Amino acid sequence: MNCTMARVALQISNCKYQIANWRHLKMRAFCARLGEKHSTGTVAASGIPGSSLLFVAFAVIASLVPGVAEALQYDRQAVAQGAWWRIVSGHFVHWSGEHLFWDVLALGLLGWMCERESRTRFTVCVAVSAVMISLSLYIAVPQITIYRGLSGIDSALFVLLAVRIGQSALDDRNRPQLGVAVVVLGGFVAKVLFEVATGDTLFVDSLAAGMSPVPLAHVVGGVAGVLISIPARKRRQ
Repeated sequence: MNCTMARVALQISNCKYQIANWRHLKMRAFCARLGEKHSTGTVAASGIPGSSLLFVAFAVIASLVPGVAEALQYDRQAVAQGAWWRIVSGHFVHWSGEHLFWDVLALGLLGWMCERESRTRFTVCVAVSAVMISLSLYIAVPQITIYRGLSGIDSALFVLLAVRIGQSALDDRNRPQLGVAVVVLGGFVAKVLFEVATGDTLFVDSLAAGMSPVPLAHVVGGVAGVLISIPARKRRQ
């Protein structure tokens, strides 16, 4: 009888040890995953948006140094003669200080948020949208011979960010976040419609700056933002 009770006690002790050991291993694995997630999030949140800062610095220098804007602006005739760099560089020069301020402010904020998720995707979005916008102007609006400004690229980044927020909300089944994404995209569409209807911009006094808004640049930029977000969606699935 005593042997049987001892054997039962030993088995109970072994079971308790195995359960404790299992809990210990599970806790270690959980802490490891939590630490990895926390570390990744900290890096993303505190990382310096290097590409955004470089683009902002380039835009400020190119717009303020005398003679540089004329050499870099989108010039239809110069592009036709082989100055292909103007297809990209033209977006980084501006017509006035106010024009420059609003464009680089948007680029800095949107770029920082986009870079937190993927610096590569941010850089690709800037490059692809710059080329798409300039080629659209060259093909579809030949009467525009000179073009300056980052607003088209800003539109691409804005839409890219909004779509990525919406994609994340769909994956997580987060309806409030999805609602925010829909409202934000709706605001962008309303802004473009306002520009088409009034021939003016919301943030910059176009008459004072001596320029005419180009809604097509914002539309094409938005399309570029959507296109850049599609590969990210496929990879996540």
